[in-house]
Amino acid sequence: MQTPQIKDNNYLDMEFRPLQEQEEIQRDLIKHMLVYIKENSPFYQKSLSEYCDKDFNELPFTTKEDIAKHNRDLLCVPENQIAESVSTSGSTGKPVYLHLTSTDLHRLADVEGRAFSSMGIKNGDKVLLAVTLDRLFMAGMAYYLGVAKAGARSLRIGPGQLGGIIELIKELKPQSIVAVPSTLKMLCERLQDEGVPNPLKKALLIGEPIRDDIGESTPHARYIQETTGMQLFSSYGISEIQGSFVECDKGCGAHLHTDLMHVEITNEDGQILKDGEYGEVVITSLGVTGMPLLRFKTGDIASLDTTPCLCGRKSPRISPIRGRLAQRLKVKGVNIFPNQVYRALDRIEDVTDYYIEAHEHSPGCDRLIVHCHTENNSLSEKDLASTLGTFLRVTPEVIFSHESVIKSTIRSHSNRKTARFIDRRPSVNKNK
Repeated sequence: MQTPQIKDNNYLDMEFRPLQEQEEIQRDLIKHMLVYIKENSPFYQKSLSEYCDKDFNELPFTTKEDIAKHNRDLLCVPENQIAESVSTSGSTGKPVYLHLTSTDLHRLADVEGRAFSSMGIKNGDKVLLAVTLDRLFMAGMAYYLGVAKAGARSLRIGPGQLGGIIELIKELKPQSIVAVPSTLKMLCERLQDEGVPNPLKKALLIGEPIRDDIGESTPHARYIQETTGMQLFSSYGISEIQGSFVECDKGCGAHLHTDLMHVEITNEDGQILKDGEYGEVVITSLGVTGMPLLRFKTGDIASLDTTPCLCGRKSPRISPIRGRLAQRLKVKGVNIFPNQVYRALDRIEDVTDYYIEAHEHSPGCDRLIVHCHTENNSLSEKDLASTLGTFLRVTPEVIFSHESVIKSTIRSHSNRKTARFIDRRPSVNKNK
């Protein structure tokens, strides 16, 4: 069995090389990956049988449905060589299972170790991991491996009770944290309210955006930066391709690791788009031995920037995620993503918590309902709907709900992420 060659490259040296040189190295890695999956994956042996002389961008896509339906056929190794099985969060459907070899675990550590190293985290630093590490969650495990790869110390507390996190901060004084932005904001508020000195200087933020698609910080991010002076790094991770991308301190897009992943942006017809054009993120995993994926359709909407970064790196960068294809709504003729609604709600100080709900109004037309809590008794549902309309170009329905009802709703789902978007459209749910 031929296995992908994983070199212990100095990745910073790689990312500072001219982009053309990076692309040449990547092309060789892609060729090697194609040979490997044709030899070892029953799924790709069949799906690639008609594509012998095709260019890479003409090869078939791999979907989440393929992983669910042909899970074992996607494996390139016997099952007794699987060292770890994980699953996706299930935020847009049923979770799918992914399987890693011991080599893949080393690669995963390398991916996340790069992130921490690029943040300036080094030997002797303490990193508080306020993320889930159980329930087959890849990200929590990946960050733990990455901290070790960077030579730092992990403090595995999880995202649970803030009281326990605060006690750990008092006792061990970590300098950095990995957390969801909303969790970090609440933590910073509690530390300030209780008069506890905040030792945190850097944060790797996951699960929620901290910048919109034009690069402006979200209200959560602005609050954290303005009240703590903390340096924030945004992360975009995909369990299926076993890796993530993290922005540098310039905050102008997350850097791609060209030796570990190949990224394309495609339109609805599968055609590759130009720099700056928004489309679906399609990723090919390089160096994976257990379940490598060819041209995996992530369902996320973003754009690429291949101009040199202000930090000096010449590796491409991916923009903040604009939304997910599966969550796109068409309300009164206007296309809109949940992330756009979140950003609008976050700008309104009187709104303290919320979730949004989608229903099918008629074929091809959706109904958007915003459930939110406010402590401003003078604010009416009609006024808030009108304010949202100025941000969104379409006016949603607004329903005021008690804060406890909202919290129980967004945390009652079986997936591991806070569910602020509840999709009740039958045309979507029948495919889950």
